Amino acid sequence: MKNKAMDMNKNEKIYIAGHRGLVGTALTHRLLQKGYKNILTRTSSEMDLVCQKSVEDFLVKEKPDWVIMVAANHGGIQANLSHTAEFLYDNMMINFNLIHAALLAGVKKIINISASCVYPESIFEPFREDMLFSGPVQKGTEGYAWAKAMGIRYCQICNAQFGTKFTSLLPVNLYGRNVSFDPEQTGVLPAMIKRFHDAVKHHKSEVCIWGDGKARREFLHVEDLVSAVELLLNVEHEDDTYNVGSGEWISIQELASICADICGYKGKILNDLTRPKGTSRQKLDSGRLKLLGWEPKVSLRNGIMDLYRYALETNLLE
Repeated sequence: MKNKAMDMNKNEKIYIAGHRGLVGTALTHRLLQKGYKNILTRTSSEMDLVCQKSVEDFLVKEKPDWVIMVAANHGGIQANLSHTAEFLYDNMMINFNLIHAALLAGVKKIINISASCVYPESIFEPFREDMLFSGPVQKGTEGYAWAKAMGIRYCQICNAQFGTKFTSLLPVNLYGRNVSFDPEQTGVLPAMIKRFHDAVKHHKSEVCIWGDGKARREFLHVEDLVSAVELLLNVEHEDDTYNVGSGEWISIQELASICADICGYKGKILNDLTRPKGTSRQKLDSGRLKLLGWEPKVSLRNGIMDLYRYALETNLLE
């Protein structure tokens, strides 16, 4: 693949939608650290991404060279089940408003951070990009997943009709230093860390995890996703969708054992079969992105250890 001129990219105007979240924080820090000089951000109080006019006015005025779509309304299993309609509406509006306004502003390049839950649960792993839209999305995250899937499709249709370069990244379950430990907002990994940490703190002899523990997942450190975004900023690429997976496929039961060990928990790990277990299987084929030169760098155990140390140092678990 032919590399773009680095100096040109570092002077281009890049708007990061959702710069305060897990991905947005890491991405903004990385780009500034690498010398990108023209980063645009807006907080939710400064611009409502669900409001079409607000987004259009901003992008038409600023005319960025790139829009990186990181913003989302999301949460863990229980939040997805309890707020399906809100997740569908908010994320559909965020995606469509940003893409539509980018077209009006003449933006030719978008990197849309989507999610691997857009893949149908009925297909066999590893999931490949050509399997997208081959069946209904996963029910446990239905509202969020349909919105994310339609964001991908809108990007593809714009590319075909207008000749734009709108690219979607489909990462697996993300974690990292700015992850939320709020039970309503967080995913399975930080929820486990919090649970085992509290068990050690309060001298509990049993910790219960949701489901039977057999569901299998991939987890990706946010810095590995950020490196994929940076790669796409600097390398010519032909495809419009790229999986971003760690390659480490692990059961929820195995994940619980790792988190317990890192937190110093020595008691029993029980399974609550009355609780939802989420998607049963999730493994990506990231070969397409690797052909561009990307490789994940952070192993799951090292990533969890780093997150736990950081959470202790910053009192995030209190």
